[in-house]
Amino acid sequence: MCARENEFKSILFALCYFHACVAERRKFGPQGWNRSYPFNTGDLTISVNVLYNYLEANAKVSVQQEPCNLRVSGITYKP
Repeated sequence: MCARENEFKSILFALCYFHACVAERRKFGPQGWNRSYPFNTGDLTISVNVLYNYLEANAKVSVQQEPCNLRVSGITYKP
């Protein structure tokens, strides 16, 4: 699996929780969003791939929260 298994699992849990919150938010319609977007499992799958690639590419250094956060929430979940 990932060279940084512990970090991957903990960040993956947070990512799945974030996705569940965003997906649950859909039931309220476009209220609070600029435009409606059907968040689905494809968004979660892409985010997991981005996380995995980020951890593999930076295996020798400590995980920086801001770049990881930007890649996942700012790019994948920003419709």
